[in-house]
Amino acid sequence: MLTEACAVLDLIEDRMAHPAGGYAEGLPPQQPRRQNPHMHLLEACLAWLTRVDNSHFSRVAHELIGLFARKFLDKSSFMLFEFFEDDLSLHHDADTRVFEPGHHFEWVWLLGKARRSGLDVSGAGLEVARALAATAQAFGFAQETGLPFGTVRADGSVADGTCRIWVVTEWLRACLDEPASGCGSAKHAFAQLRRFTDVPVKGLWHERCDARSGQFSNESVPASSLYHIVSALAPVIGTETSCAGNKVAGACLM
Repeated sequence: MLTEACAVLDLIEDRMAHPAGGYAEGLPPQQPRRQNPHMHLLEACLAWLTRVDNSHFSRVAHELIGLFARKFLDKSSFMLFEFFEDDLSLHHDADTRVFEPGHHFEWVWLLGKARRSGLDVSGAGLEVARALAATAQAFGFAQETGLPFGTVRADGSVADGTCRIWVVTEWLRACLDEPASGCGSAKHAFAQLRRFTDVPVKGLWHERCDARSGQFSNESVPASSLYHIVSALAPVIGTETSCAGNKVAGACLM
């Protein structure tokens, strides 16, 4: 698996590296460019660094953290914008100048994980994590329910007022992994997650609700959300490997 992972990373660097920094999102390249794929590449590299001492993963992770600090994070507002021009300047369309509270929370725990892995996070240390959390807390939650919004505009107005379960799970994980960041109460985040998982068929969940009313939508749930749920619950259970070692897999979702 390590050999295959290194081959995939080689392919990304050889065929998808972008002259303006970072990587193209697809082949052929797509516009606008986004921070989200870079965030997930960083997550993958950090996951490998918990298992192997490999300079390839650490180098790419370090480069991605630098890209976050230089390009993705607006230091005047501490909003992590989503869409960019080809040169990674902020996208020209004002309607796309948005941030996602869920991605703020993901970056909080990723930067913490990078720091604990021994990587140089200059320009993206705990003070930046606190600023990301503060922005999410100031603009990213519905006062009526305490649920996070999907997307918020640069002026602080709400662009997408729905709350998906993955946003709650990333909020919970940030609270657990980086308690000094100011992301909020893990107990409160966990209580909100329990509302999403309170369904007749145990093991399923509500995918989304209106953040202001708390009213859940009636829709199918995508399997992709399961990753976020398990990842958020792993710190609650114990270590990240606790589920893999549990003979009763269902116990990991209790």
